[in-house]
Order: sequence, then C-alpha cells, then structure tokens
Amino acid sequence: MRQANKPILNLFEEHFGFTQTPFTKNTHPPMVLDGQQEMKARFLLATREQGIALATGQRGCGKSTTLRQFGDELDPNRYLVLDIPNPASGLTGVYRDLVRKMGYDPSFFKPHLVSQLREALAQQANRQRQVVILCDEADCFNDSWLEDMRMLLSDKLDSTSLATLILVGNTTLSARLRLVSHEALWGRINFRYQLKPLDLRQTAEYIHHHVKVAGYRGDALFSDGFIAKAQEYTHGILRRINQLCSYSLVAAKVRGAKVIDEAIFLQAQRDLDEDL
Repeated sequence: MRQANKPILNLFEEHFGFTQTPFTKNTHPPMVLDGQQEMKARFLLATREQGIALATGQRGCGKSTTLRQFGDELDPNRYLVLDIPNPASGLTGVYRDLVRKMGYDPSFFKPHLVSQLREALAQQANRQRQVVILCDEADCFNDSWLEDMRMLLSDKLDSTSLATLILVGNTTLSARLRLVSHEALWGRINFRYQLKPLDLRQTAEYIHHHVKVAGYRGDALFSDGFIAKAQEYTHGILRRINQLCSYSLVAAKVRGAKVIDEAIFLQAQRDLDEDL
C-alpha cells in the first residue's frame, strides 16, 4: 500500500512516535486548565444551592468542553443532568425535549406542556434527585426564552428553584443580561465566571502536554519560537491552537522535519488561513 493511503495516525506514529492523535477533543488524559477548573467549581456551587450560574467567553476557548465535563462528573444517583443542545428548536421544542428526557410523553399544547414540565421537576425533587439543566450557546436564545426559563424554574414566589440552570454563552451574553429587561434573571444568577484564553505560559504547557500524552518521547517537538508565534496568532484560543498544531504536524511530516519551528509555523498558518 502506498504511503499516501495510510491513515493519518499511522503517518504520525511513523514520524513522531505517537500512540494517539494529539490536539483533539479525545486526547486522554486531558490537560487540567486552571480556568476550566474554576468554571466547574462555580457550577458546582450553583448546583449545591440549586441556583443559576452563568459562564461566558470567546468562541473556541473551551466552554462547551468544560460544561460537558462538569455534567459527566456529577453523581447520576443524586443528579439528573438535562442538556439543551439545540436552541434553534424554540422554547416549545426545548420544553418538549426536557419533558421527554424525564420519561414523559410531552403534551402538544404549550400551556399543558409547562404544567407537565413543572410537575416532572417537582417529582424529581420529591425523589431526592436534583435536576441540573445545562444550556450551551445560551446567547442564541431570544429574550422571551430566557425570561420564561427563570419563571418556569421558580417556586414559592421565587424563593426556591425546581432545578439548577447553567447558562453558557459568548461574551456578549453578560452584557445582554445586564439590561433592564433581564433585571430579574440577572439578580437570580448567583455564580458568574468568564473563561479567558490561555496566556503564553499556558499555551506552551498545553502544547507540550498534548505531545507528551500522545506518546512523543524525544526532545521538545515544538520550538520556543513556534510557541511564541502560535500564541500571537491564536490569541490563546484552544480551538485555534489545536487547529494550528494539527496543521503544523502535517506540514512537518511532509517536509520530513523532526522539530516544528517558525518555518513550519508559517506554512501551517498559510494553509490554515486558506482553509478558513
């Protein structure tokens, strides 16, 4: 079989000695980043108080990954984790999805659906199982959805909540929720966090971690010059770092290079910019 037809991982194994593909969501074990740990800690505090948490950040900085990890780490015997993956389905669609995930056949009529959802949430509480609703890309929801969710989860004149609500979205979401129209919701958010991009030190640690857990055992694969330029180019955004480093590995393999330096960076940058 020709080399060009080999799976890409085989090419990396052959050239760099990798045992798994680095710079993917499936890299194991993942690097524990301080910002992501802090974000999950805020979520946990909100869950214990059965309140509302808000986390924002630039696109591609790891918010969705952190949210998914948090949900996976909760004890399924104590918590029922419900995610809202598709804001485009509209409020009625969200309600139906939540009712269905709690084991009920959702009503066709919205007023019945609201009562059905509140009853299902109350029954979970009676069973000593707390519901945690994870809402990714919450900035895609319109104003009425955000207000309706606050009212839906409130109980006993807003003094208690039927579930924990965790909102995650782009940086614009915080400014939007500070508007007078969302004053009631903003006041109910008891834990907030902004996930920031990586700085130069964190970017270097992140890159070195990925190649190490991928099985690389040689000297530094990515040069200091590459990492400095990578930080400047990606602005510390995880998704961009992963893309740039993956393109750089391909460029290095094609050139037969054993060290990924500034020349490889320039090639990967050009290739990446052309593909975007």
